[in-house]
Amino acid sequence: MKNLNEIELDFIEYIAEIRGRSKDEIKKIYLYLKKRFDFKSINFRDFTEQNQILHTLYFGVDTAKDIVDNYTFHAYMAILRFLSYSYPCRMIHCFQNVLYFFKIIFRGEICRSICSAKRVFSKKLSSFKNVNIVKYVKDNYTAPVVIDYGCGLAYDSFRIGKEVEGARIVLVDVDTIMNDFVEFRFRKHGIDFERMKVTSDNFYPSLPPHDVCIANEVMEHLKEPLRVLANIRGAVKSGGALYGDYDDHCAELYHLHTDLEFFRKELFQDYKQVANKLYVKK
Repeated sequence: MKNLNEIELDFIEYIAEIRGRSKDEIKKIYLYLKKRFDFKSINFRDFTEQNQILHTLYFGVDTAKDIVDNYTFHAYMAILRFLSYSYPCRMIHCFQNVLYFFKIIFRGEICRSICSAKRVFSKKLSSFKNVNIVKYVKDNYTAPVVIDYGCGLAYDSFRIGKEVEGARIVLVDVDTIMNDFVEFRFRKHGIDFERMKVTSDNFYPSLPPHDVCIANEVMEHLKEPLRVLANIRGAVKSGGALYGDYDDHCAELYHLHTDLEFFRKELFQDYKQVANKLYVKK
């Protein structure tokens, strides 16, 4: 548990800086919490989801302000779960996923369990190959502008910024502690970037001209995903690409759209799918 990876060490340094504490002190707290809660475990995921449901008394998803307030509040817990995406997969977590599948069945969430199984098998049966988005950008664009829309911890765009010469990253997301940390990390590692804050007054910001837009696992969270698609389509350069998962999603509190057929229909008007999650403008 004491082997911390690069993003965890950056996170500890960031928290130490904003709290005015030593890195050793924050590291000790982080390791204790990581061991106690096991951020990658399905139990922690369930804990965060139940916490979100509990707080629907105070935060809704009806208006842009509701959504911004909601994400701002829950970001403190979500960032710990997002950090776990960098952990290596352990057998115990695979076993926990199976147990969780039966847990949601017994909890009466039959539709959700069926949906989860369908999403897994549909990806296995897909005729499209997976693509390394960093390699794709490096091989196909020179000094690219890359938008990371709904960036979260910006795993893919961080790697692009470090590995693709001349790349400039545009981070687009709700203004939370998560994105403050991403800004800290990009600055620390010398990545050329710009941050566009999504606010209740500017919930669907206009986008700058770009070569690639990463918008992964985000459209299902938006009330008007076609508006975002129009903004992306209007700003992407000739031969540009869009990268993201636009399959149907399971019913969850923050999934405002589970059936994305309407989105895919509009997407294919201007984009051609060339690999799993990768679409190139016609």
